[in-house]
Amino acid sequence: MLEGELYIDVGDKRILLTPSDDELEIPAWYGNRAIPLPPSEDRKYTKFLLSAPGADGPYMLDAIFYENYYRYMDQVLAPGGEGISVVQVLCMFDAGGSCLALPKSIPFSMILSKAMTVIIGRWLGSILGYQPYCKEWTTEWETAKKRMSTSIFQKRFARG
Repeated sequence: MLEGELYIDVGDKRILLTPSDDELEIPAWYGNRAIPLPPSEDRKYTKFLLSAPGADGPYMLDAIFYENYYRYMDQVLAPGGEGISVVQVLCMFDAGGSCLALPKSIPFSMILSKAMTVIIGRWLGSILGYQPYCKEWTTEWETAKKRMSTSIFQKRFARG
């Protein structure tokens, strides 16, 4: 945490992070989400760093994923933006080796979420022309192209 405060849900725990806290490591495939506290007079901003291990496979929750996800969100949630496409988000989550956090009250929620990510994000998304990485949002475009070229569903996006 650099500035402000942030709640992080990791599994069943909710953790409050402040600038005085150490780095928090979240294990792979753990349900997690970041929840900033509302702005106040003494806390106008929330700034934090995300990091991930170096890329070693086609499906990585790394800097390329975060660049594309947050730049997409900036674009679609900005005033006049087109709004969030669930297919696009699932396509990006699939490329990041991640999935939506469905409520635990849904039986087999993690299995269902992973299946939705592959079926809707990877298969349907690629048929409809959704790609997990966009050139204008990706600083390591050659790496992104290399990843997309490993998938029969995304190969065509790696040519550009």
